Amino acid sequence: MIRTGSWNIQTNKMKQKIPEQLLSRLSELISEKLGLCYEKDRWHHLMHQIRLAATDIGYDDVELYIQRLLSVPLTKEDISILANHLTIGETYFFRHKKMFEALENYILRDLIATRKGKEQRLRIWVAGCATGEEPYSVAILIDTLIQNTKDWDITILATDINQNFLKKAAEGFYRKWSFRDTPEWVMKRYFKPAQKDYYAISPHIKEMVVFSLLNLKEDAYPSILNNTNAMDIVFCRNVFIYFNDAFIREIVRKFYRSLVENGWLVVSPVEGLQCRDHNFRPVNYLGETFYKKETTAKHDSPVKINVKEIVSPLKKSGDCDVIFNETLRLRTFPGNEVVPESRQDTANDEADGVLEEVLYEKASKSFEQGLYNEATDTLLQLHSIMQDSGRDSDLKRDAVLYLLAKSYANQGKIEDALEWCNNAIKIDKMQPNYYYLRATILHEQKNIDGAIASLRQVLYLDPNFILAHYALGKFMQEQRKLNESYRFYENTLLLLKNHTPEEVLPESDGITAGRLKEIIQTINGEISLK
Repeated sequence: MIRTGSWNIQTNKMKQKIPEQLLSRLSELISEKLGLCYEKDRWHHLMHQIRLAATDIGYDDVELYIQRLLSVPLTKEDISILANHLTIGETYFFRHKKMFEALENYILRDLIATRKGKEQRLRIWVAGCATGEEPYSVAILIDTLIQNTKDWDITILATDINQNFLKKAAEGFYRKWSFRDTPEWVMKRYFKPAQKDYYAISPHIKEMVVFSLLNLKEDAYPSILNNTNAMDIVFCRNVFIYFNDAFIREIVRKFYRSLVENGWLVVSPVEGLQCRDHNFRPVNYLGETFYKKETTAKHDSPVKINVKEIVSPLKKSGDCDVIFNETLRLRTFPGNEVVPESRQDTANDEADGVLEEVLYEKASKSFEQGLYNEATDTLLQLHSIMQDSGRDSDLKRDAVLYLLAKSYANQGKIEDALEWCNNAIKIDKMQPNYYYLRATILHEQKNIDGAIASLRQVLYLDPNFILAHYALGKFMQEQRKLNESYRFYENTLLLLKNHTPEEVLPESDGITAGRLKEIIQTINGEISLK
């Protein structure tokens, strides 16, 4: 019942009046840490769930529990408990049949046909996967479309903030309620009766999906670290309903960057309006709207450097395109005054330097916006210019090749990425971040031994390279070398003590020291149980 200035809440022992100011602060905290939006008209639901959370951890006094949440920094356990109580896992297999029909007959079928016999890989991310019905539905669909999935490199990443959901999803047991609108052939082919009223999903479908904890509000993506980069399809259905408009725009922008060129974002029909404000192109199949990533910017044609005209100095500007076009115009403008050769060479060098810097800045901006094709085109043009000029440049050529390798990696073009990364290393063998990138690329190619060797080279050059220790922990864990894995994770935690929790780590794609610490503590807890 609502009362002026306070809310009543029923616990096992008493009714408590919770001040509105306290509930307002709590809803703001939850929005900040989990991204979940609770307007005043939903405070009653928030109160109910907070009461359950308080009871679970032994609080009889709900107000005291709320005050504790507001008075100290939230721990990973606090966030986990809140997420487990505030998120809803209502879903079932092949929910919204029309969407899956369109996905099968158009998007997936075209993707598979395009890559069959070439680079046979698919990368799919289901964000907000709940108890796993949706990512398993996607895996089943792929299994029906590809005759032998073992000949393909298939990644289906399923993430959620609710650890209880993820645990249930990884177990792969479901009651009949999860099949309430599922085709009968799916149950017969991919499930077997298990204990009590449960059905177990087929092991080979279960192996196709990787479940992982991810907070859309606090975690960094796209990132090689959590495998959220270079995705062909991102699903995020019935998730935006929890968030406010500003956060939804932020998520959509990050999903755009997580996708390869011509990749797809799949949301529910009521959530699609949020995607139209970004650079996605809506595409309709069978009455269902999907959102395609297409680079709309026009690329400038490569420019051959053969300057014969003097160039006047350019003023600094934040607009790369303006400087770029002005530089080209000045360098090729007919009728410029002929000057002595020494002055002309100096002017040419200045023009080349300006153009190179502008192109690099333009490529970097495109990369940050997720326009990886555009970044690649610009960097290839810049590389050609630097080769043709043959002069000493303030811009390091290996830095250009390194960004080019990252651009290819985020497009899912792994072989090209490795080639350009190796080229950068040939120019400068003393840059640890180049070897780190090579390690992540080799890992993507399933060359774990090569990836580990490259990471050891990183630590030879820089023993304090935090992400190399972390990656070695992950790779050793994948090889079931748990003692070595634990040691590298502990090294990472030790090095993290030199950083403040909010500090963004180098080469991390935005992951903070505090967040990485939480991730490692969770992993080490799981290792110790094995």
